Amino acid sequence: MHHTYSYFYCLFPIPYCLQIIYKPKCCAKIYIYNPPKIVTYKESNLGITIKYPQSWQRQDIGNIFTKELVKFLSLLGKQDNFEEKVVLSIEDYPGSLEQSKDDFTKEINKALSAAEIIETTPITLGFKPAFKIIYTGKDEEKNLNLKNLQIWTLKANKAYIITYTAEQKDYDKFLPELKNMIKTFEISEQ
Repeated sequence: MHHTYSYFYCLFPIPYCLQIIYKPKCCAKIYIYNPPKIVTYKESNLGITIKYPQSWQRQDIGNIFTKELVKFLSLLGKQDNFEEKVVLSIEDYPGSLEQSKDDFTKEINKALSAAEIIETTPITLGFKPAFKIIYTGKDEEKNLNLKNLQIWTLKANKAYIITYTAEQKDYDKFLPELKNMIKTFEISEQ
């Protein structure tokens, strides 16, 4: 009979880490979160600020067609087939927040192959009412199953959108960093 063992290491600041051997009875993944060093991204002209892990690579995009402003890439993603990312976009949107939920859902279904909406929830972003959509889809080019979280709020006829994309099997691994990024997002009262 073949046994699988997982190894965990002590996270407490003691001189010698203790090795613990654990024999799992199920197939659940356990991720131990150690908060990373944080860096601030600020775009003064647009009045936005967000903090992100120093271990993530920042790419300033400023694409006037896709409305993507900046992309944050997990360097851990380079170890597998897909580079997990968080993209911050700002686009014109003259409608209401409730109307945006329907419009964004239609846009997801149109743009992503085999899109499936898992959850749509009202929340807050930057101390403003917002919506969150969690959805899955397929990256046809790389033949990967992806899972996404999109969260947005509206201010002055603009939609401020944060989109997290990961390979479905790695989605939960990067959620702690994403949640911290979302908590730090601010839109100034210009």
